[in-house]
Amino acid sequence: MFLSKTTWIVASALLVVLMAAGPAAALYVPDKFFAALYTDYGDTFGVSSVNHPVFENITPLPSSYVLEETGITGQFPPVDQEGGMFERDEHQIRFATNGETSNGQATGHKYQRRESWDIAFDLKIESPNIAPRKEAGLYIKSPIGNSLFIVTSNDTFYGTGQGTISTVFPDVLPQYFFSGGAGPLGDYNGDMTVDGADYTVWRDTLGCSATSESCTDLRANGNNEGASMDVIDEDDFITWRDNYGQTSSGEGEVHYNLGDTLSVRLIYTPPELANEALPDIADDPNVVTPGTIEYIISLNGATPVDSGPLDFTNSWAGIPNDTLIMLRVQNLATEAVVNDSSTVTFSNFDFNGDLPGSGIGAGAGAGSLAAAVPEPSSLFLLAMAFGTIGIGRRRSR
Repeated sequence: MFLSKTTWIVASALLVVLMAAGPAAALYVPDKFFAALYTDYGDTFGVSSVNHPVFENITPLPSSYVLEETGITGQFPPVDQEGGMFERDEHQIRFATNGETSNGQATGHKYQRRESWDIAFDLKIESPNIAPRKEAGLYIKSPIGNSLFIVTSNDTFYGTGQGTISTVFPDVLPQYFFSGGAGPLGDYNGDMTVDGADYTVWRDTLGCSATSESCTDLRANGNNEGASMDVIDEDDFITWRDNYGQTSSGEGEVHYNLGDTLSVRLIYTPPELANEALPDIADDPNVVTPGTIEYIISLNGATPVDSGPLDFTNSWAGIPNDTLIMLRVQNLATEAVVNDSSTVTFSNFDFNGDLPGSGIGAGAGAGSLAAAVPEPSSLFLLAMAFGTIGIGRRRSR
């Protein structure tokens, strides 16, 4: 008729544990964008020569977002230097929900190390020009540095030749090249062949260095050891000379060409921690397994190409707390024609499976997001607990 003392203790303990678990945090899904034109490399958002607003609130979240050439006329470096007429302004499109602002300005969502996310979208770069010098993709801005996962057109600040799909500046993200990373030593212009054109790049940038104010073009830095580190010098000529005639087929690489539609998906899985109650810190001894990032792409609807989960090797073993993740477009200009009528289109957004998305397939690490699915409600937990009590009653009769 009545529960035994042991059954009451077990049932009560189960009820306390289940209620304490509570619902897990829902995966983040933005409902609007904030877009801005970034006019320099500092932390100040300014107004361009065409009166683009400091921040443009775009709500509701659009099915596609198109950036058109604005006619801005920045010229840095000067026209007579390598890369002249390279437009240094950039567009940033920040993910946000209602309430994510500070002093009326859009901060965008600040991702945390333990926050799983799965971001997918399509992008297309279009231009009537042959070499528009454009890049588009994701910009990761964190307290420990920056990283880019970008698609480039066939001529960019980072090099010339075929368009690339890769990570740049791996301060935060693990580096990975779908294209552009397999040229032979001495291939300074990125055309997969070591020839006279690479000598020209070396000759024209001899003396350039990472700290120079007049030239920081380090494409010809074939030897980056000892005294040759971060400077173009005679050792880089020797690297070119010793590899003259070498070629690479680039087999297995995926290159981007103007007009292509690229589907992009990034899946982040947080680090596994020994003790979830401890706070997050850099160089955290609490990390059992580093976090991972997985890059998946599909060019013009072709079979997806997948990097597989890549371990973070930075001091946070994952993304640092308060990391901004933004859509980004830079270089809306050409070397020959400033206003080149180019467009960059982002479309088919999918954040954590809550939007239509591009349809790009699930990655090897996609199952990791199951851990972030909200847990049962409190009412369901109560029902479970009293169900256990009921079982105890029947067994005690």
